[in-house]
This record gives sequence, structure tokens and C-alpha cells, in this order.
Amino acid sequence: MKPHPDLIERARVVDAVGMRREMLIAALRDEKTWPCDFEWNFTNCKTCAIGLFEQLFQQPNNHREMLTLLGLPIEDFDDTFCLAFAAKTYGTDDYKSITPTMVADRLEQVHRQIQSALTEAAFCGDGE
Repeated sequence: MKPHPDLIERARVVDAVGMRREMLIAALRDEKTWPCDFEWNFTNCKTCAIGLFEQLFQQPNNHREMLTLLGLPIEDFDDTFCLAFAAKTYGTDDYKSITPTMVADRLEQVHRQIQSALTEAAFCGDGE
């Protein structure tokens, strides 16, 4: 039996979203992939993971759009990228000490949870 075309299209969208997350994780871990004028500073949207995403994917610095493009629930987005939640997420209120690797680790944890949930839904028939 051939999969329904709608399911194939949904799988493509999920793959693209997951790939963007994986690419951002990889970029956060390797400064050689950054634009030459990019300097990390978690305290500024233009110079943290949001700014890096914007430059790498040529996307506007729009949190709502980034949330969609990365396929993140709002809570995970806030916990990973926002100053207001950084102390809880990263265990420090010295925001300048938050490194790209710390953000990559957090994003990778969220990515694994999302991928696991998608796999479980696909095999259990709980997905739409």
C-alpha cells in the first residue's frame, strides 16, 4: 500500500524542521561555520543563537517565525533562547557566561525529545 500524499508532505515538513534544528546545533558547536562578523553574546538577540539562526538561514529576527521554523513549543523556545528563563535553564544569572555549546546542548536535548515523540506517534498511530 502506498502512503497517502498528505502523509508524505507532512514527513517532508517534519524532516526540514528537524534538519534546521540539527544545523543550528552543529553551527553552535563550530565557530568556523559562523559568519565572519558574528561574535557570541547571549545577552543580545543579534549575537546569540537567535542572531546566528537569522544569519545562517537568512531569516528575519522574529521569534514567532523562528519558533515555527525550528518546530519548537513556546516553552522550550523560551527556556532555550530567552534571558528571562536563562538562569533556570543554564544554572547561572551571569548571562555572558552562557556559551554556544550550552545552548547547543539544551537545543539538542529538546530536539531528541521532539524526535522521540514523533517516532512514538508514528509507530503508535497517535499522530494526525
